[in-house]
Amino acid sequence: MTTYSPEVPLKVLAYGGTARSGKNTVVQEIAAQYPFVATDETGADYRLAVWSLLELGELEPGMPKDLVMRRVQAVGFDTLTAIVAARPVFFEAHTSEELHTPKIDDLVHLAGPAPVLRKAVKAGFCQRIENVRDSGSCSVLLVDGRNLAPVVHSVGGTAVVMDTFVTCSALEAAKRECNRQKIPLSSEKGQEVYMSILRRNHSDAQRPHDPVVPNGDAIDYWNPGIQTLHEHDYADPVLRGVGSLAVKSGRQVLFNTTFFRRYEDPRGSMVSAATQMFDEALERAASYVPMA
Repeated sequence: MTTYSPEVPLKVLAYGGTARSGKNTVVQEIAAQYPFVATDETGADYRLAVWSLLELGELEPGMPKDLVMRRVQAVGFDTLTAIVAARPVFFEAHTSEELHTPKIDDLVHLAGPAPVLRKAVKAGFCQRIENVRDSGSCSVLLVDGRNLAPVVHSVGGTAVVMDTFVTCSALEAAKRECNRQKIPLSSEKGQEVYMSILRRNHSDAQRPHDPVVPNGDAIDYWNPGIQTLHEHDYADPVLRGVGSLAVKSGRQVLFNTTFFRRYEDPRGSMVSAATQMFDEALERAASYVPMA
């Protein structure tokens, strides 16, 4: 395990990608191993905004989409940014379950596309990164979101050491979500989950701003083109050299977690592989210029 002594700027590793692909699992499991690592993500920000607007009376359950969009727009960028930036304060007094109620579920997909909210989420997220940078409490920050590396690049005093696009097949994502909900994939509800993930991933990939797609020159984790890995038989899911190559080349890693299902412990194998890349990236970054 790497022991890392920080130097400014704040080192950031970004984990973006598709729905239920394992981004959050990777981030949380890596962070649990290292005392110098902090984490942040934007998934809860949209829910927090809806929760806050419900509390303020700006939104009400059952509102139609057009009215939701108008109300969110009317609240304004500054207020929404302040709500998002203060998310740590929310969690001092509330639990994550309060952001996953049916009334928030019904509204968040209507409010989320609002341009002012998307802009505010990015701005509030940047403020939280600045707080981590300025506190000096951690030297490495792992961020979990759909497409956050470009956002992090805009924050001074930070350096994106490695950008990882985490993905999996829609079927694999549906299996994971159905397991979480303890429902059969073959059930009507299970099929709804599968179709919802298909629609979400398609929508995210096709959106005109910040589409959720891997970079064209991304390093394929399972076929990285590293000479020393050509004889790898995939009996071991942990490939050596991918994290180092990502830092050296300044390229994104395409990390398809579907294929970890072939191993006896899919989740553990995925985390081990991601941790190996993390260790290599920090080791390489200590002697190499990070991604510009």
